[in-house]
Amino acid sequence: MATMRQVKNILTALVAFVLVFSMAGAPVAFAEPQRSDAPDAVPAEATTTDQPTEASEQTAESPSVIEDADSTPSATATAATAADIEGFRATLTQAWYDMPEGNIDLSPYGLTLDEANEVWREVQYDNPVIFWDGDGYWHMCDGYVTGYENDWAYSKGDVDAMMAAYETKVAEALSWTSESMSNWEKAVALHDYLVRNCTYQYAAASDIDYSAYGILVNGTGRCAAYAKAYQDLLGRVGIEAEYVIGNANGGSHAWNHVKIDGSWYAVDVTYDDACYLINGSYVDVDDYSGVVTQKFLLKSDAYMEANGHQAERALYAATDAQFDYGHAWPTYNGPAPEEPLFNDVSATDWFVTDGTLDYVVGNGIMQGSDGAFRPYASITRAEFATILWRYANPTSAANANTAAARNVTGMGDVASGLYYTEAVNWCFQNGVITGVQTSTGTAFEPNRAVTREEAAVMLTRVMKLQGVDVAPTDDAIAAISSFADASACSSWAVPSLACAHANGIINGSGGCLRPHDSITRCEAAALLKRTAELLEG
Repeated sequence: MATMRQVKNILTALVAFVLVFSMAGAPVAFAEPQRSDAPDAVPAEATTTDQPTEASEQTAESPSVIEDADSTPSATATAATAADIEGFRATLTQAWYDMPEGNIDLSPYGLTLDEANEVWREVQYDNPVIFWDGDGYWHMCDGYVTGYENDWAYSKGDVDAMMAAYETKVAEALSWTSESMSNWEKAVALHDYLVRNCTYQYAAASDIDYSAYGILVNGTGRCAAYAKAYQDLLGRVGIEAEYVIGNANGGSHAWNHVKIDGSWYAVDVTYDDACYLINGSYVDVDDYSGVVTQKFLLKSDAYMEANGHQAERALYAATDAQFDYGHAWPTYNGPAPEEPLFNDVSATDWFVTDGTLDYVVGNGIMQGSDGAFRPYASITRAEFATILWRYANPTSAANANTAAARNVTGMGDVASGLYYTEAVNWCFQNGVITGVQTSTGTAFEPNRAVTREEAAVMLTRVMKLQGVDVAPTDDAIAAISSFADASACSSWAVPSLACAHANGIINGSGGCLRPHDSITRCEAAALLKRTAELLEG
């Protein structure tokens, strides 16, 4: 008994014969563009004896046609509206991602074969990640497309696993960009990633070699693969790009148009990843000379045409020629440096490189405001109480109702309903803060900067709450006494300073402890991190 595929093939052949006589044109087929030969930008040190050409050409044909005589479409004999076309496009696109078995109902849209084939091509162009397309079939009745089905090239489970591998490589490529980079820099960095990490496939190619999956996951591919991968990567960083097909130096080829700052430019990653025959072997330009070629990076269509490219399908024109000649882009050779969390913090700041900032921010202990951390601003007593509370009692801090918070400390200068109210309440109730004696009574002085000796006292009290013996040894007291300004330390702070110093939490500088100096926010973060490391082992 004939298989379903054999029946479809027989029907397809019969319909194709009938269509020659009954329709204006046969089902449209379009050539998947390929690269024909390499650019002429050969490094001076390379001796080129030949240029590679395509060994074969892959053709991706439009879906075959099955006439369903017993099916009656709901479409009328009128031209499809824009809404019909968009509905058809959305349904077809979703089908490619859902990968259903059997016929997908397209009868409500009333598209002709030519219209359906045009949408089919556009969906492929707009979804560069799709690589699992198999043999597709249009179902038709009375001249209208009523459905679509596809014998997918892979199972849904296989595609899910392959896409997971693809997303891993996408993340690797995107790591070469950062939020602070301009769109120009992102476009160049992703171009350079593909050039440095991918190799043009000269051997006989399979379907996967024409896909973004093939070039990123397998590391090899043809021009269609480079163009699709570049289009997808650019889209991930918010840069509009289109897939251009045409020919280059006599062979079918694919490249991209890229839109940056309102203008379109042409980019041919494939030709910038050129390979050359040197001493009888093909070698990658990067492997041979250690440079990235940028001959076809962000150029105009006129430049591309002057260098052998003729576009046959492009929605946009690359007319801006400002980078055609005499412009050198920077080159990229690895992931972009990790960016600081705040606009007033540098990646080389000591509190970034030693992990202090990551610790306090990652654990919700300290925050910035308006994109700034204010690392060198003095930390106030209210702020210091808050970070101690967030560290020692994170659940309470996370669930606090700031607006409903009321001062229970008895200190008149602690306001209710502020960010620090609950923190000061907790610190007061747990003996971490006792207040400052003034002429008018006990006060908290929330806006005064914390001194180094005050910080030592509060930190050791938190340590005591956690069960640590904070009583200083004689050696610890002696160590404090050796500092040049030891006599300046307040008597009530000496035990805490000795304990904090002995445990590496507070260190002197230049032979001095500077007990009455205020501490900055980054210093407070470091003190807390050191305390946490001690307590957490």
